[in-house]
Amino acid sequence: MNKLKKIIWSFFFLATCVTGAKAQTETIDSLGLKTNQWIEDFNDNNNKWDVYTSQKTESKIEDGVYLIKSNIERGTVRYVAKPIIGRDFEIETQINVIDGQRSCKIGIIYGFKDYNNYNFFLVRYNKYYIGHMLNGEIKYLVNGLQFRDELISTLNTFKIRTEFEKCDYSLNGTLLITLQTPVIVGENTGYLLDGIAKVKVNWLRVVNKNIAKNDREKIIFSKPILNALCLDKRGYFVTTLIPDLIVNNLVVEANIAGELKHFKAKLVAKDSINGLALIRISDSSFSEFPPPNFKLNTLPFVQEDENQYCLQIPLLNSIQLKDCYLVKGKITSKRGFAANTSFYQISQSREDLINGAPIFSDNGECIGLYNKQRSDFDGVTYAVKFFYFKNLLDFLPEEIEFKNPDNLKTGSLEELTRSIKPSLVLIKIY
Repeated sequence: MNKLKKIIWSFFFLATCVTGAKAQTETIDSLGLKTNQWIEDFNDNNNKWDVYTSQKTESKIEDGVYLIKSNIERGTVRYVAKPIIGRDFEIETQINVIDGQRSCKIGIIYGFKDYNNYNFFLVRYNKYYIGHMLNGEIKYLVNGLQFRDELISTLNTFKIRTEFEKCDYSLNGTLLITLQTPVIVGENTGYLLDGIAKVKVNWLRVVNKNIAKNDREKIIFSKPILNALCLDKRGYFVTTLIPDLIVNNLVVEANIAGELKHFKAKLVAKDSINGLALIRISDSSFSEFPPPNFKLNTLPFVQEDENQYCLQIPLLNSIQLKDCYLVKGKITSKRGFAANTSFYQISQSREDLINGAPIFSDNGECIGLYNKQRSDFDGVTYAVKFFYFKNLLDFLPEEIEFKNPDNLKTGSLEELTRSIKPSLVLIKIY
């Protein structure tokens, strides 16, 4: 066991550039994402875990493990202050069950505020339990689902991994279930023994991703998810409607006069039928955006086999300016799936396009936006027509006056691209 444990920890340390005494590291990867990783190997008690003995419970750190024992049916908990920051995190730990495997629930508690408020992921022999205690009321998201026989073990590795709204729960390297990311109310992480039991905890790893020291940093290191196109100098942007826009904080990343800017934003209108969303900057540091310099195709006069191109920004999270690039194609049909007149079918591969990226004709008219969800539905690439964008504008408290410039009709493709690029932005979430 000691040999196996050393191999596991060697892997962790090499993967994260952690050396000997360093239990916590903060890094920024090649995409500019900030990560904080904390590792507890129980070689000492610098983190001040509870270690004491009583008639009801006992705990101690010895020989590189944290021993926890409950002598009563009510069980016991042990935790330290290790906060979960944001909604993008990982918790992983290995628990060796010495006694109580069949009769007790044993596992992780996190976001622990007090005994009336915490989240949990527990196992009881061949079943698992996921949920939270909120204001003294317990709610099970999973209440005793059975897992496969080959996962039954006294040595269990628990893992919780989130990516914003999605949360994966794994046991011994096998994904058990994916649920919505839970709300975190407290700042402690630890262990729960429900019943008479004895365990040895071999290690604990807590990773916070997309974190920041201040609100400004949080905005910069947020997660890019969509392209969007500016329609008004007051900071209105059109993009594809996806669930992330509704449940997360939004950021607009823009190249303004050669300088990368980040602004808080909000969803102000949506068209669920045609998959369009309107976002507006809502940031005290924002004054005005460069006026759009492209034509807007307000009537669906585009012909089949007509040339078009998609202009897009890569979904990279870094503090460096990003270059827009073209993906050329043709209009293959003026109708979408099941003869839906709201969409064009286009020739580009779905793998080459970014959700929300605008589609332009040769004369600089924006004719639509690439819609990934609709394209993934039947494997054909679709763009929602800009003719239907009028539905969003009707619900705004102020009127958008989009001026169609006439000076683009004779421009070359390179000239058109240069004039349009300042209107293209990234939409990010945190």
